[in-house]
Amino acid sequence: MTTSTRTKTARRATRRQLAAAFITAGLTVFSAAPANAGDNWSNLEVRGITLSMTYGEVLKHLEANWPDARIKTRQHKLKHANSEYEYGSYIEVKDNAKRGREIFRITFLPPENITDAPDSTKIKSLIRDQDIRATPAIRKDFIKQISGKYGTPTLTHRTKLQWLFDKNRGLISETSLAQMKKTKTLQCEQINDALKTYIRSSMGTGTPPPDYNKHLRDMSQQRKDCERDLSRIKNCFSYSDRQVCPYRMTIGWTERSETQGFVPGYAFNIHSVALEQIEKQRLTHLQDQLMKKALEETREKAKAGAKLKL
Repeated sequence: MTTSTRTKTARRATRRQLAAAFITAGLTVFSAAPANAGDNWSNLEVRGITLSMTYGEVLKHLEANWPDARIKTRQHKLKHANSEYEYGSYIEVKDNAKRGREIFRITFLPPENITDAPDSTKIKSLIRDQDIRATPAIRKDFIKQISGKYGTPTLTHRTKLQWLFDKNRGLISETSLAQMKKTKTLQCEQINDALKTYIRSSMGTGTPPPDYNKHLRDMSQQRKDCERDLSRIKNCFSYSDRQVCPYRMTIGWTERSETQGFVPGYAFNIHSVALEQIEKQRLTHLQDQLMKKALEETREKAKAGAKLKL
């Protein structure tokens, strides 16, 4: 038997062993969920955690349902002079169970006001890494399970699936995204053709009309706006756009030659560029509130000191 033949035989044996492990384990990667769980970004659920939950609710859920895991939390502190405010900003969970290593990383938005409870912050992003090499999932069954829980993805790649959501957090289907691109492309072509026709007809007379420059500027701006909007739609195929698809969930996995056709591990990545912008705005707002609070406290101390002198 040649080296090449032995290698192929070994690979086939490895795949048979993986298949047997999968069948024996009866692996269910994702728990059952209500139909259309992926129709809205806020309703997405991962291991009982929904994106509408607060820091306090997530922590309570993890402590109750994941007692053997190692949970690490982090507080974000804001300070101005003697005024301070901190809130729950990060939770990390590590579980090295026999079924495979699992890691959760959850970040939280700042609250709207310094009077809000520190544990009332909402989820900004969620990352989950799951190692299932001990009982790898068959790829087609894995994809079927995911789609059964979250619905048909907007974009399907060889090693990842993506669900895109609009400004109202509603799911953008693959068909609607393709139609948006097609419609906007046609619109841009029509605007461009109209601009070329206008230039030719105006110059054909020898002397352009008096309002030629104004019309030319207006039509050129329409073309520019249309091309910008088309670019935003195209962006959705690779990364999030604030106007068209600001919310995104990606589930990706890696495949190697020895595990071809199987999923040895996968990663969730749920994030939003819209929430990143909200985070910056809220942090600025909270800092302003702390500054005002510090000034008020300084004035109160000054008044109290003046009364003592009298």
